[in-house]
Amino acid sequence: IYQKLNEKCGDCFEIGIIVLDNRMATARFKAVTSRTFNYLIELYLDKYFRKHSIYRNPKSMKLIIDERSVATELKYTLREYLNTNLNISTLFCEEDIQVEYHDSKNFLMLQFTDFVANTVYRSVQKKDNTAKDNIDLIKTNLCGGNYFRFPMN
Repeated sequence: IYQKLNEKCGDCFEIGIIVLDNRMATARFKAVTSRTFNYLIELYLDKYFRKHSIYRNPKSMKLIIDERSVATELKYTLREYLNTNLNISTLFCEEDIQVEYHDSKNFLMLQFTDFVANTVYRSVQKKDNTAKDNIDLIKTNLCGGNYFRFPMN
């Protein structure tokens, strides 16, 4: 699949991957998963995407997130959080950052992100050589050519 992706798309796409090292993150940091999720997305966009992405300084941005990732009452906080932290003090993009939640069963791009996330998990956590080889096939399409790791070294 990764080889076909390269053949069909070449360098016309970029994938951003955040890897959280649970062993290095504090219990307090992980205590409220919605806060952790929001913070990691903001940190990634501000410190990594802004510096390394081929899409730096976007006019607009829309994040599409699997609705299973967050509780219903938290679905409205990420948009406000990102726009407050990224678009007020330092302009990240001209328009407000949009956040949409969809069921991955009905959204192919979310299914693809699940597929990539599973490959990354097998590569990083399980040390699976086939998964590592597959990630190597798309390494040039990773934002910054690598994962965004937290906590940062």
